[in-house]
Amino acid sequence: MSIKNNKNNKNKKKEEAKFRFTKADLITKIAKEGGVTITETEIFYNIFEKVLTEAITHYSEVILSVGLGRFVLKTQPAGKLTNVKGKKIYYPESTVVKFKISNTLKQAVKKIKLT
Repeated sequence: MSIKNNKNNKNKKKEEAKFRFTKADLITKIAKEGGVTITETEIFYNIFEKVLTEAITHYSEVILSVGLGRFVLKTQPAGKLTNVKGKKIYYPESTVVKFKISNTLKQAVKKIKLT
């Protein structure tokens, strides 16, 4: 890879980063809006993440809110794929997590125009 291409890739990554909202961003925003410290918010977030993970692994459906959506466990049937070299790869049946966004969120996202 040339130096020019490497520089272009770094610029592209910086551009893409503008469209990301990370865990740290979320914690900071919640702390500001809630009038609490970042440390308190981070503790709460970590507990929320742990409880949500436990709930998803114990129930077939976890509803976050009417405005956000829900996590649903589904069975993915066994199947086969063909890799690029033409070799058949078989995979077993497994349980997967799907997130279904709410109609409220779906409508809000429809109005957004990505550039």
